[in-house]
Amino acid sequence: MLKRLRFILLYGLYCCAMCAGGLLLLEVGLRLFTDRPLGLFDATPLNHTSLYHPSSRIPMELMAIPYVIETNALGFRGPEIGRKKPSNTIRIIALGDSITDGYLVDNEDTYPVRLQEQLRADGYRAEVINAARGGSTIDREYWILHQFCAGLSPDIVVLTFVGNDIYELGSRDVETLLHYNPEPLAFAHRAAMWATRSAAGEWLLDRYFAMRFAGYRGQGSTHGKSWGAERYDIPGATDYGTLLPEARKKLQSLKLHLPVLEAPIAARADAYLAVLKAMRDWCEKRDIQLVWVWFSTFVQTYGDTAREPVYDYLLPSVSELGIPVIDVVPAFRRADRNTPLYLAPVDYHLTPAGNQLLAETIGHGLIEHGILGSIDKEVE
Repeated sequence: MLKRLRFILLYGLYCCAMCAGGLLLLEVGLRLFTDRPLGLFDATPLNHTSLYHPSSRIPMELMAIPYVIETNALGFRGPEIGRKKPSNTIRIIALGDSITDGYLVDNEDTYPVRLQEQLRADGYRAEVINAARGGSTIDREYWILHQFCAGLSPDIVVLTFVGNDIYELGSRDVETLLHYNPEPLAFAHRAAMWATRSAAGEWLLDRYFAMRFAGYRGQGSTHGKSWGAERYDIPGATDYGTLLPEARKKLQSLKLHLPVLEAPIAARADAYLAVLKAMRDWCEKRDIQLVWVWFSTFVQTYGDTAREPVYDYLLPSVSELGIPVIDVVPAFRRADRNTPLYLAPVDYHLTPAGNQLLAETIGHGLIEHGILGSIDKEVE
């Protein structure tokens, strides 16, 4: 029996050594003869001290359309900024999910960058900081605001709402949402993430995803194989009659386009409003103006009507909280239909043109609400 156990132990050690040796050879070979690691999985930090890896250039090739994330020393997506706000400058924090973050477009095509350019062109000395993170909803956005933005002395916080923000709240109560705090990564999770930073780990996971997901890294498509403007020349992007049924189908699970607002969704909307009120109070104590933006979904933009229960429920409720509301739906519905605003049918995030329209609409809204009036325009 002892000999048998000894054999099993030695054989196990032998197998582990062979696997480790094979991985080491693969690692060395990939580093010598390829450009690996490419940084495909570097977008997620290994800790909670920043939104992204600071001072990084991260090529994102995981989805159907590739794009590049470039971060500053503070871990925000965008150019370098100082913690101390420059004098006579309007500092704006842009909060939100993947729409604000800028999924599938390079930094210069995200709406916060376009908003800064527009405000400066209108004569305002403005600085817009992209503090969004894909996958966020109100609890994480509130946490990001006081965790990463409190020391930046912003004048304005622009929070963009997207319909799935309600759905993603789940059944969590208000107290839980108000005290969001990301749990430290477990050792196994952290080790796995570190492994993807190696050439061998990245290659193995890359191969697995390529076999598992049909649209991974633009497989099977022509528009996803380029880093130029042609990335966004998507066949059928303006065939709205064909695209609308599919878009509605994708939104069915969110239950946001039903004729009547169901009780569970109304409860989530109330929880969202409770956290939004806490965010408003937090901003008021620091003399920060909170602004709320309703983002127009593909169905709202191109459907028969812009009305929907959540829309009719939230907009007046947010206004009752004394928070200025910028509704971008009318501007999106008036837009030229020959210019695709969304990446449909590949995806329902915004094209560069869609981000530009979102920036213009928010910029005009800030001016119309008189929110920028208390800060002098830039002196020529």
